[in-house]
Amino acid sequence: MKENGRSISITKMKKIVLVLVFLFTGLFGNAANELDRQIVEYRTVNKVQEVTQKVDDYTFIRRLYLDVAGRIPTTKELQEYLSSREPNKKQQLIERLLYSEDYVNNWQNFFSDLFRIRPERLNDSSQIKGYPYIEYLRDSLRLDKSYEVLVKELLTAEGSPLDNGASGYILRDDGMTFDNLALSSQIFIGKNISCAQCHDDPFSDYTQKQYYELAAFMKNDNRQTVPEYQAKSKTVDEDIKRINKNDRIDNGVRQIMSGNLVAIRENPNKTLRLPHDYKYDDAKPNDLVSPQTLDGQVKTGGRAELAKWITGHPDFSRAIINRIWQQIIGNNLFYPQSISDIDIAADSVKDRRQLIEFLGQYFTQNSHSLKSVIRLIVSSDFYTSQSYTGSAETYRFQGPWVKRLTAYQLWDSILTLILPDVNYSRISLDRYSELYKIDWSKISGQYMLDKQNQIRDWDNQLMNSFLKIGNIDLVRSCFNYRGPNSFIGQFLKEFGASERILLDTSNTHGTVTQLLTFMNGPLINVVTSSKSQLMTVSADKNLIFMTIMGRPYHLAEEKSMIDNQKTEDLVWILLNTNEFLFRK
Repeated sequence: MKENGRSISITKMKKIVLVLVFLFTGLFGNAANELDRQIVEYRTVNKVQEVTQKVDDYTFIRRLYLDVAGRIPTTKELQEYLSSREPNKKQQLIERLLYSEDYVNNWQNFFSDLFRIRPERLNDSSQIKGYPYIEYLRDSLRLDKSYEVLVKELLTAEGSPLDNGASGYILRDDGMTFDNLALSSQIFIGKNISCAQCHDDPFSDYTQKQYYELAAFMKNDNRQTVPEYQAKSKTVDEDIKRINKNDRIDNGVRQIMSGNLVAIRENPNKTLRLPHDYKYDDAKPNDLVSPQTLDGQVKTGGRAELAKWITGHPDFSRAIINRIWQQIIGNNLFYPQSISDIDIAADSVKDRRQLIEFLGQYFTQNSHSLKSVIRLIVSSDFYTSQSYTGSAETYRFQGPWVKRLTAYQLWDSILTLILPDVNYSRISLDRYSELYKIDWSKISGQYMLDKQNQIRDWDNQLMNSFLKIGNIDLVRSCFNYRGPNSFIGQFLKEFGASERILLDTSNTHGTVTQLLTFMNGPLINVVTSSKSQLMTVSADKNLIFMTIMGRPYHLAEEKSMIDNQKTEDLVWILLNTNEFLFRK
């Protein structure tokens, strides 16, 4: 594990976890009790019968691993928990997972979807990969950086993405400031103002003028100036033509050079005007626009002032709490409002106001720690309730919802069956930035050709560092650096993963092609390969059942599914069951 460039041993991490358990068990136990009290009070007001039935240890540990670690537990992990006689073993397991690479890998996927991070390409206007942005996000998650600080860093970042990974957030929508602003409003304060970009929003109070006033805070330019760049570019082109003995320009070299121009810098003199076809009476077409927040409280400044207003907004904490709650529990606190368009005053959440306010205040009081709110939820008695299988209309916090596994959870769980250590890949991507950066004082055709080869060689080494069976990379879904056309990429797309172009586009819907993927695709052959760790216990069908299903078999299952099946057929049957594909 990496922290500020230093290595943390597994032994040291275990000691840290034990200290955290000792310090925080009482503190977070009290907070979790308050969450339970809020839910009980909600049920009482809504005349919901008290829920007393809890899940067994097998269901709890599988639920916890999927929600926090993003995968099913191994048989060893399951057996260790079940055999433990520690009185606080539940809290110990929660802390161990929160401070594991499993947590980083799992929640990287969550935030990569939210921020639309694509490893294979930072944006559509340059060929820079998203690696520095990913490293920044992973380090932030690992260190439990305050979400308030994280958002401020994303919104106010300056410099090249090669030096400051946080700049990837603004540069993700390079040349599309208005789109980035609309998404920021949805993500960070739960306000969908996108309609107001073109006209007054007919479904809310947001006006087009308000949208432009908010956009006027974005006083950034996304390119830096390199002295005599055109002359240097021409020199490189001529050098390469001479070296290669042809008249072709090397586009790969040009892309590296133009990528080194990408950098955010604040431009206090930047201005914004209303569109030429502005049609409302409160201003004229092409009028200069002064910065102003939606509530009119801030009327001057740039991105720093905008970030301060966003992180101080009453819905800032609620917006991310809403998403985390949905990710873990399976429902939207503000249902049926959109996940990215919340309204605390809406009729549908009036009876949940106290619970929502408690969660938001708790998050704020704990310095906007993401781990603190995840810990709060999974430490509660409510989290150990029997899962809810009814309709959204009758849901009254009876328990966590039954959820179909996300594409990421499904892939990473299958990987858990194949590999003895699913987190074997602890990759540092820092070398990419070092190789990509140009020393302009050394610029020449040969220098750029060498740099291009170094980048290509490093990228090949990165891809070749992954374990494989056949042509399938055996690596966590968050490390799918080959892009959407790889086997992992196609699998994730097939099972509903977001393409990270628009916001909130992932789904867990079942399809016929998903069935065919499991029934006839090459994946089942990988799971039952002689190289798969699952097959090292193939002589023990009972252990195979426990490994895949996370529980012992029942007597009826022993006769119908285990005794009468070949090992490969048994694996195939279990992987296609709803029990494996859903989190209870």
